[in-house]
Amino acid sequence: MPNKKSYKLVRTFYCCAAAAIGCTALSACYKPDIPQKDREYVAVTVVDGSTYRAENGIQKIKRGSSAVINLVLDEGYVFSDCDYGDYDVKEERDGKVSLVLNNVMYPCRLHVVTEYIAPAPPETSGYIIDYDLNGGVDSDGNDSFTATYAPGKRLRINTSTATDVVRDGYALVGWNTESDGSGERVGLGSRITVVKDTPLKLYAQWLKWSDGQDFKYEIAQDSAYVTGYAGLIDVSRLVIPSELGGKPVVSIAGGFADNLRVNTLVIPSTVKTIEPSAFVDCSIEEIIFSDTLENVSDSSFGYEAIPVWRINAVKRPVFLSRMDFTYFSDNMDRLMLSRDKKKMVFFAGCSMGYGLNSPAVAESFSDYEIFNFGLLGGSDAGVQLDMITSSVGEGDVFVHAPEEGSTYQLMLDRTADLRIFVLVEGNYDLISFADMSGVKQAFDSFASFNTVRKNFPYGNYTDCLDTYNEYGDFIGKHPDGGEDKPIGSEPYTFIVDKISRGTLLELCKKYHNISEKGAEVLFSFAPINYHGLPREDVDREIWYEYQSLCEQNLGMYGGYRVISSVKDYVMEGRYFYDSDYHLGEGGATLRTARLIEDLKRHLGGRGFEK
Repeated sequence: MPNKKSYKLVRTFYCCAAAAIGCTALSACYKPDIPQKDREYVAVTVVDGSTYRAENGIQKIKRGSSAVINLVLDEGYVFSDCDYGDYDVKEERDGKVSLVLNNVMYPCRLHVVTEYIAPAPPETSGYIIDYDLNGGVDSDGNDSFTATYAPGKRLRINTSTATDVVRDGYALVGWNTESDGSGERVGLGSRITVVKDTPLKLYAQWLKWSDGQDFKYEIAQDSAYVTGYAGLIDVSRLVIPSELGGKPVVSIAGGFADNLRVNTLVIPSTVKTIEPSAFVDCSIEEIIFSDTLENVSDSSFGYEAIPVWRINAVKRPVFLSRMDFTYFSDNMDRLMLSRDKKKMVFFAGCSMGYGLNSPAVAESFSDYEIFNFGLLGGSDAGVQLDMITSSVGEGDVFVHAPEEGSTYQLMLDRTADLRIFVLVEGNYDLISFADMSGVKQAFDSFASFNTVRKNFPYGNYTDCLDTYNEYGDFIGKHPDGGEDKPIGSEPYTFIVDKISRGTLLELCKKYHNISEKGAEVLFSFAPINYHGLPREDVDREIWYEYQSLCEQNLGMYGGYRVISSVKDYVMEGRYFYDSDYHLGEGGATLRTARLIEDLKRHLGGRGFEK
């Protein structure tokens, strides 16, 4: 509705300005003598504003008639008023307004007043979290707040990052469903299950800073640089203060501590750098830090592994709308919510993502929920296996079909890269399920992850891609190639030179963890392009040697069953899309049919339609 008060102020301003400078602009305050020859027509001019423009802003009309002005308004703005006394308004679609000036007798120069109308608030029905700051306050001095999350594509809700919540002398390390920390724990910005229209209460979890007198530090450019630790070296918890000397702690210097024995190390979110050799010969069981940590490396901890990582979010995500790997967190949501159901989980690199038709599997095995975790084969598989294992249980079936050329999938190489953290950007808590002690270049990879994120604008936790279906199958276009020829620029083959009797021990350790949860582990083979294999490997039928080595190792370390014949998955080049192990859609259908038959033969009628 027109704001009459603002209209009067605007009109008064323009009239006074016109009088002061002799302006002949406003019909409201100027009625000139018109020469006889020009009395029949009058000029109408509309001045464009910052929130609107006139499509026909300059007109000459017959005196006493009406002028029709077509206005285009910016999004969110509506017509409020104009400085002509007798007008009508007709609202049209897409922000357009027809303004009719009635009985125009004199030349006029118009200004329009618009009003911004805020979008309607989201529906009150949704996912509600009541946050109790448990001794802390936000920037407005509130000790609690409530957030309502609109229903979206994701099954679980990302919690508040609480970037403005503080408590003097304490570090905020996460949320908990109980005030004393005895309930379900969730990191800042990580996901939790919320029942629609049933408020969930979360409490801020605080850890008291370690005594500031135990730290040596220097002040430079309004920041504190921690240079040494003089406290007890055998402590349950070391919480580095976020402020020393009245300045924020931004760096931990090399040589900060040696021979430290601590269960939990807390790095404040203010810290951006941990220099090489900051922690030397230290034993740390758990580390809590934020995604503000930019400069860090494995050498920062003297290459001493830290098994448990807990990462809190401060920055907003960037990859959720940019990289397919982020679907891992969404797939884990569904897996976690299906803990009490029978599940069939398929794991490999992207050969599984491209090469499995999960709806067909679901139709054949109706008693099982189907999951396809075929996303990342070119980085450490151990972290992925640990996260998946956290949500499998009694009666589940775990099917692994590692790419035959991947040292990572066979756990012969435990080196990580930044994509490990892209997988969990939507839910950092997933990393806490992994044993990070065996991962090479873990902190190096985290630093790379944060460096790359600087190249993109930040998004939101609601961002997502539509390249995977609900099961985890890749659903982007990937037609069959149609020709029996190599796809890749370099030969891709079976890495039998990397496998010998006893080399798959690390893989079998992960299988053992799955078996201990009550799930059955089955081994199959990834599709590979026959026409992309080196000639000498074809001549020696290298696939049989590979199968034999896998059977020997898996049998030796746990009796794990190879359910397939590798030759069934050495497929013609016509079935592949853009690499020698990415199947096209028709190839995926064929491979899935063969894998279903292998599973039926092994499971002997359990959970499938006959």
